[in-house]
Amino acid sequence: MERGILVQRAMNFNYLALLATLGNTHSALSGKRVINKERTVKKFVFLHYGFEKPTPEIMAAWGKWFESMKDNIIDMGGHFRGGREISKAGTRDLPLGLESITGFTIVSADSLDAAEKMAQSNPYILSIRVYEVMSK
Repeated sequence: MERGILVQRAMNFNYLALLATLGNTHSALSGKRVINKERTVKKFVFLHYGFEKPTPEIMAAWGKWFESMKDNIIDMGGHFRGGREISKAGTRDLPLGLESITGFTIVSADSLDAAEKMAQSNPYILSIRVYEVMSK
């Protein structure tokens, strides 16, 4: 069942990337989003850290945040469950905890400072890290 969900998400992501490229509003290869063919904005990935059992208050806060960000969200991302780290030393399980990466969101912004400002209003549990997606 989990494999089926992952395959479906990958297919949805590829479909959205294809639509974006064909619609000339996103460039899947450049890492940039073109708006009005005059202004190019950058993509940023928000990595969400920390886990708490969701409460109605937490879910409402996330809903408000997504609504306030709707014009900048490229991919709402998703929540992670446990994972694995693969290295030369071997593989180890990554359970969910306060130090875990628990999800991601991809947004468009003019600069890292603008993306940071968006992230500051996020109802994060422990922290949120913001990375710019490199373009050519």
